[in-house]
Amino acid sequence: MPKDQKKVHRLDFDSELILIGIASHQSDYRVSWAINESLNFELTQGKSIEVYVKKIDKIQQFSVFYYETENRTFRLISNRCENGILIKKFKNIDFLLIITGKINNQEISVLIEQLKKIKIIIATYQISFDSPRKIRQLFFS
Repeated sequence: MPKDQKKVHRLDFDSELILIGIASHQSDYRVSWAINESLNFELTQGKSIEVYVKKIDKIQQFSVFYYETENRTFRLISNRCENGILIKKFKNIDFLLIITGKINNQEISVLIEQLKKIKIIIATYQISFDSPRKIRQLFFS
């Protein structure tokens, strides 16, 4: 890629997108394992999100775990790494569970209640947003 060309990231907003914030002082492996055990998921580790931070001249890596079903994709993304926070607006959240695909409000409520029952999870709540533009701002600003 030529030096002056920018790499563009796009999110697909054709399907429904749900964000759930999770607070836990445990490691990413432990949280993903606990979710797998409690919800019968099969979260597996994927490629980390890498973000270069010019201010500290370092690349930050945020772990990603994913699980796909026929209708939905679940991504558990760490909001924290050794030297930073992925989305500073959510500095009190340790993990983001991003769900894409068709899911109704009752299913979301049940999922959140199941997550709250996991002993190593301190808090869980749905993060609301007004438009796909707001999501773009969260991830790319």
